[in-house]
Amino acid sequence: MTLLPLAQSEMRNATSNFLDTAFCGQAANPRELITGDALIDQCLVGGNPEMLARSDPRRRSGWARDYIRAIVVRDVRDIADVERLVQMPQLMRALVHHSGQLLNFSQLAGQVGLDDKPLAAILACSSSCFSSGASNRGFAILLNP
Repeated sequence: MTLLPLAQSEMRNATSNFLDTAFCGQAANPRELITGDALIDQCLVGGNPEMLARSDPRRRSGWARDYIRAIVVRDVRDIADVERLVQMPQLMRALVHHSGQLLNFSQLAGQVGLDDKPLAAILACSSSCFSSGASNRGFAILLNP
């Protein structure tokens, strides 16, 4: 089952005719104008019921971090077809050990007990997942086949 975020009207227990108005080619007028810190807070919380249930920003942040980690692990496993997820922590430790160095796939694959091709897929997926937010912090992966 897919759980979609709540709409703003659902969070306020109000009715909305936004879609009807939009499909008629008319511009909808907002019932409430949200600006400044209230707008930032609303964007950060979003419409996920789990986020809405947590009033403490630290708890929201912790939940969001765990949720994102679970999604990334799931996606890495699905994309790279990793059958033995227990090897991921060992792979992460090996990558940390080789940080800032040229990476030899064969050597790394041997350290964690994976073949070269699944390892390359995992690293490519991880790179695309994590590099976008880190690009201004000097993040780089140097791959050496």
